[in-house]
Amino acid sequence: MFRSSGKEANASPTRPPVGEVARDAVARLAEVFGDGPRFCILGAQAVQNQDSDKIVKLFAKMLADRLDKDAVCITGGMEGVQRAFALACPKHLRLFNVIPGDKESSGYACGTDIQAGDNSEERAVMLSLLGDVYLVVEGGDLVAAEARAAVERGADVVPLIRSGGASGGLFGFPAAALKRPACASEEQWQHLTDPSVPVYTCAATCADIVVELLQQWQKEPWGRGLRLRPRKRFAGSKEQDIVYCGAPPPLGAPDMKCCSTRDLRAAFAMLDEDADKKLTRPQARQWLRCAGWVQTDEELDQMLSGRQSQADSPGEREGAFSRKDMMDISSACARLGNYSVEEFELDVRTVAKNGASITKASLIECLLLDPASDLSLPEIEQILTLIGQGDVEAHNTTDLATALLAGVCNPPGVFEIAAAREPRSAKAESRNAIAELGEGAGD
Repeated sequence: MFRSSGKEANASPTRPPVGEVARDAVARLAEVFGDGPRFCILGAQAVQNQDSDKIVKLFAKMLADRLDKDAVCITGGMEGVQRAFALACPKHLRLFNVIPGDKESSGYACGTDIQAGDNSEERAVMLSLLGDVYLVVEGGDLVAAEARAAVERGADVVPLIRSGGASGGLFGFPAAALKRPACASEEQWQHLTDPSVPVYTCAATCADIVVELLQQWQKEPWGRGLRLRPRKRFAGSKEQDIVYCGAPPPLGAPDMKCCSTRDLRAAFAMLDEDADKKLTRPQARQWLRCAGWVQTDEELDQMLSGRQSQADSPGEREGAFSRKDMMDISSACARLGNYSVEEFELDVRTVAKNGASITKASLIECLLLDPASDLSLPEIEQILTLIGQGDVEAHNTTDLATALLAGVCNPPGVFEIAAAREPRSAKAESRNAIAELGEGAGD
């Protein structure tokens, strides 16, 4: 299904399975790529701007020197921008060219060719599903469509705006991708926009931004990576096939996001501190919460014990859960339901002593003094900020319950978390800080 090109021609790659859908193709390619961050380049098949060609080649060399060894670069095996990038990449770079089944090779004589999809349109679907960060240079309708699909599933798309075409905002290019990312300064973004900026400076800036975004994916996959990842079937069908593996949304709450196969794989890797491909029972409970389950520790233990009662191995009975175990548990329990806004509001009302509202001071005091909670004052305030309740002094119990469950269903990204983050302090210090909230904290 793939071949290494090196710098010379090689035998044709094996064709993918007949009728392979996008979901399965992405899973197959992911096994080849590994778990490192993925960079994709999109662009015109016929470069219109001479500067674009130079920028792409310089960018390839600058990027290669700064990528982590586990990172991969992906092209669609096309002429123009992608060929210029591939041929400029050093030999040591992990370069993959995803080509359609009706094409024998990329013709680059470098990198590794992998077939996916029966034709160019299906291959384009593959490419829009594979990357974490994309650089877009020029391009037309197809490039704009690839960029839209990538943005819709949460990938970072960086347009070389000065090059025009799709990357300049034409052909229905996603407006969200034309906005400066938080990791880029105004000056850096100007380098990607202003054609008078020297090509070397522009290429270096592209590399700076792409590397920073890739590092975000690598360092905090649970923040950047936990996004809903739509998959499209391409065997005679255009409808989206969402590979959803998480909990059902709580009754009355919005649809659950950030629960695709890849999202939950990233959550598992984050929690698997020993890298032994097993989770302890406490880690397994955390994973279930990453999957969207709004349950107490006791209820989560019942879910885990239900799986263990059918355990096939001593390891499971002792509390070691594989990723497959966790996926099976979540799937098997989906029919049981997953709490509701109404139930959650009743719990909040209990904290509010059956009142319709609770002051911010009282809420924080309850959380800080609850022996089952290990949240610090800055963490509590950060959570309230993330759900839009940070400036509210008297919380309506219905609004608070709805906002909290909405945050569970659609968790914030790493930039939102960073914006809400306050310097952390020890919990003991936080307990004392409650006195500063005033004597009016309700009894």
